[in-house]
Amino acid sequence: MNTPPTECFTDDPFDICIVDVPTLIEISDELVSYFTQNETGYIPCLLVTSESTSGEDVVGRLPTVLRSLITEVITTPIRKSELAHRLVALFRIRRLSVELYVSREEYRRVLRLIPGAVTIVTNETIRYVNRSAVKLFKQTESALIGRSVRHLLGTDWERIQESLLSADIGEPTPFLSGISTVPNSTPVEVAAVQLGSSGDSIALVIRDVTEQHQREEQLRLYRRAMDDAKIGITITDATEPDNPLIYVNKELERLTGRNASDILGENPRIFQPPQTTSAIKSDLREAIANGEPINTVILNQRSDGTEWYNELDVSPVYYNTELRNFIGFQRDVTDERERNQQLAVLDRVLRHNFRNRLNVIIGHAEEIANSPSDTRDGTHAEAVLSAAYELLELSEEARQFRSAMHADKQSRTAVDLVRVVRTEIQELRGKFGEESGRVVTSFPNTAYIDSSESIRFAISELLTNAVTHSDQDTPRIEVTIEETAESIVLTITDDGPGIPVSEQSALVGADETPVNHASGLGLWLIRWSVASAGGNLTYTDAKPRGSCVRIELPQSTQTS
Repeated sequence: MNTPPTECFTDDPFDICIVDVPTLIEISDELVSYFTQNETGYIPCLLVTSESTSGEDVVGRLPTVLRSLITEVITTPIRKSELAHRLVALFRIRRLSVELYVSREEYRRVLRLIPGAVTIVTNETIRYVNRSAVKLFKQTESALIGRSVRHLLGTDWERIQESLLSADIGEPTPFLSGISTVPNSTPVEVAAVQLGSSGDSIALVIRDVTEQHQREEQLRLYRRAMDDAKIGITITDATEPDNPLIYVNKELERLTGRNASDILGENPRIFQPPQTTSAIKSDLREAIANGEPINTVILNQRSDGTEWYNELDVSPVYYNTELRNFIGFQRDVTDERERNQQLAVLDRVLRHNFRNRLNVIIGHAEEIANSPSDTRDGTHAEAVLSAAYELLELSEEARQFRSAMHADKQSRTAVDLVRVVRTEIQELRGKFGEESGRVVTSFPNTAYIDSSESIRFAISELLTNAVTHSDQDTPRIEVTIEETAESIVLTITDDGPGIPVSEQSALVGADETPVNHASGLGLWLIRWSVASAGGNLTYTDAKPRGSCVRIELPQSTQTS
């Protein structure tokens, strides 16, 4: 060749380098630089020697850096078939090398694109990091390569190594949690897999769980807020048959008197007693069936049988367009409902009873005024006095009721119901004398309850009503007190005409409406007094005639 060796060398890519000894030595620097910077896989190098020179001797005399470049040596002259065979073998080596290089590059590109951080470690030294690892550790790739993995994972590296002891080579470990990076203390999860036949290298997949921890902490905050909320909260699974409860908070347990373990998996209708209004239950079922929100007040029952009014807000929870859950908010509005009912009754009494009595007073007073010499003045005066006394009695009833309610709210002490009833019977006899009739009693020695004034007021009213409304010459009143496992039951039965159906609404808990109300205030006051004492009142007609009022009160929890 007439071209100087240095001019024949090119930077253009090639697949095989064929060079003789003089040229190899001449362009050694360029060739070494090219091979060192080559990133396209292994390039075979064929060294051509003359017949007078041993190939092995020639290669042995070359510098080490050049010897590492030589793939094969041929001696000229050489048959064409043998040369062709040698070149085909070298091209095969080159092709396999390029395929391996392409495969590795694809693997590297995949690793670089993986959202999780990937690090390859050999003998605790970092050999490879992808882009996500650079971002996670907040260092450049060059700063990370060659460093000890302990500088990044600290003592947690020992946990990772321990997890590999139970995993075969090539088998990934489960993600380990509770690991933090050094020095920025980023919470991460790490899975590891041993590479190669010996497992000297370890690939680490590292997930930044900062946002996950923040979400979990936020969920824990929401859960604590729900658990400790002062309003009852329920969540049901709308995807399951019968819409079962999957969550209840502490306040709901308190409101219902039931433990979460006893009600999870049940439908919320378990809180509804049979006497819950059918129309309200129907509206609630319809809203649930249609996946719609609803607000209503519904009668519920605690585990001990106590009834309470629940202001219920139910809202559907959708995921995209799929109905997943219902969330319910429950608030005890029994006291509020009772107050509203008391106001309604008092309003009706003031408007109706007072107006009627005042009309009587005004009418008869006008007769007296217009006819001063009328012989019926005495009759008119008696009517005026009667109406005035009725108003006075009504006012006194309201005053006594208010005093009793106020006393019970101030404090509740253990009192012997037997002693209270005996005292009220004596008061009755002192007030009515022989007209009080015959009072038959059946009492235990003692029966303690946590109330005094309100229940005393109710007993007094019931005994008085049994006498004043009796149509018997000698009224008969039977009063019994019985103890059960958890309650005290007081029953007052008379042989009078009974309470008219129109008046019974005051005792059995019906709402006050224009077409559904008792004519007076007394029965309402009795019912409210019993409720204030924490009791339940039921009414039945006595046999063969008369009234039977049953009051169930909780036993005292205090020492007598």
